[in-house]
Amino acid sequence: TSEATVWGMGLSAGLGLGRGKENLGLGVAINGTGVVNVVHNTVDSFIHAGTITSTNAADLTLTAEDTTQIMADAGGVSVAVGIGKKSGAAAAVGASVAVNIVSNDVHATITDSTIGTEAAPLGALSLMATRDTEIWALTIAASVTVGYGSTGFSAAIGAAAAGAVNVISGSAEAGIVEDSTVT
Repeated sequence: TSEATVWGMGLSAGLGLGRGKENLGLGVAINGTGVVNVVHNTVDSFIHAGTITSTNAADLTLTAEDTTQIMADAGGVSVAVGIGKKSGAAAAVGASVAVNIVSNDVHATITDSTIGTEAAPLGALSLMATRDTEIWALTIAASVTVGYGSTGFSAAIGAAAAGAVNVISGSAEAGIVEDSTVT
C-alpha cells in the first residue's frame, strides 16, 4: 500500500510605484508564481516462485493499492501606480501556474508459483490492484494599475493569467502469469 499526499502552495506579489514631481510618473510591476508537484510510485505485491498450501482451505488475498492526493495552490498579484505632475503611466503583469503530474504503477501478481495442491487446496483466491488519484488545483492571478497625470497623458495597462495542468498516468494490473498453477 502506498499513500502519497502532497500540498504545494506558492504566493507572490509585485509592486511598482512611480511618482514624477515635475514630469512623468511611471510604475511597473511584474510577478509570477509557480507550483510543480511530481509523484511517481510503484507498488508491487507478489508471490514469485513459491508454493502456498493450506490444511484447512484458507482463503488467499493479494492486494496492491495506491492512493495519491495532490492539492496545489498558486496565486499572484501585481500592483502598479504611476502618478506625475504632467503624465502618469502604469503597467502590471501577474501570472500563476500549477503543474501536477502523477504516474503510478500498481501490480498484484503471482508468477511461477503453485497455489494449492490436490492434498492441500486453498479456499478463495483474490488478487486486487487499485489506483486512486485525486488532484485539486487552484490558480489565481490579478493585476491592478493606476495611471494619473494632472495636466497631460495618463495610461494604465494590466494583464493577468492563471492556469493549471494536471496529468495522471500509470497502470493497475492483477494477474496470475508465467507457469503458475492454481488448485
